[in-house]
Amino acid sequence: MTDLEKAIHQVETGSRVGKIIGDQGRALGPLQIHVGAWTDCKKKNESYSMCSQLEYSVTIFRRYCNRYLTKKRLGRAITEKDKIFLWNGGPNAHKAKGKKLKNLTRYYKKVQEALRVIKKSSVQPLRCKEGPSPNDHLPSESLESIPEKRGA
Repeated sequence: MTDLEKAIHQVETGSRVGKIIGDQGRALGPLQIHVGAWTDCKKKNESYSMCSQLEYSVTIFRRYCNRYLTKKRLGRAITEKDKIFLWNGGPNAHKAKGKKLKNLTRYYKKVQEALRVIKKSSVQPLRCKEGPSPNDHLPSESLESIPEKRGA
């Protein structure tokens, strides 16, 4: 999963998995997929109940983005914001105005905050390796000839 997919998962269901029913019974699974979005992307022999599986939900998310977020359709390069708006607002979310735009913006901010936390937690602290000391460039016999400081 990408960081964006993890963030959407976090916002949609608190990163829970399984048969999660939400949006007043209109959405299913870890990414809260509506039947309409699933219908737009499903392939032969796939059932809506498969949306309960995280891996399949991510597949539907990716198919949905690939179907609706094209440079030809939007007239410009695709952004992360486009993906977030699409997922929450449907195929025409990029044209949203008024209350719908306000709601999409609120959702976008939640996903951005989740992304920030995910990226922060995935940054590994730098660890010091056992390496050369500042005097390693000197031959060992030179170190022995350096007088110790007195009174220190």
